[in-house]
Amino acid sequence: MNLEQAVTIAPYMQDFYDEDVTVVISSLQSVIVVINYKNQNLIVSQDEPTNEKTITSQCLKERKRVVMRVPLEKSQFGISYIAIANPLWNNGKLEGAMTVVISGKRYDALKLHDSIEGARAGDKRWGLEVVADEFGKLYESEKNSDLVVSDDVIEVNVSELFN
Repeated sequence: MNLEQAVTIAPYMQDFYDEDVTVVISSLQSVIVVINYKNQNLIVSQDEPTNEKTITSQCLKERKRVVMRVPLEKSQFGISYIAIANPLWNNGKLEGAMTVVISGKRYDALKLHDSIEGARAGDKRWGLEVVADEFGKLYESEKNSDLVVSDDVIEVNVSELFN
């Protein structure tokens, strides 16, 4: 995808995600387009130079796709997020980058859920193991109850034959 194509599709990017996203399109020197959706308002302005500390800058330097999850504690925007930056090429020449910033709310909720499960188990690392154990017990009890039902059905069928 080239720079012109990215600018054309940027307004429609929210349609591809369940979470709020921000789309930033940059040339090699500066931000060209910023589209903030709903509850996400990143402090990025059109025409400002590309910040050296951003994933967009990293993408431009490395000339490849970069994906990064940034927790709230390390965020320059005051929210946790996942950022995906893709280089934009035109006939083999790097023109810029398109970065999609996705709210980390859902990821944070899953992390919280795992912490709660870990607390129930008494140790953070055992949370998922406890859940897996419970599924195993449920499977075994269901498997055994199927055998009992099968035995009961056979017993009824045999008694009907002899009566």
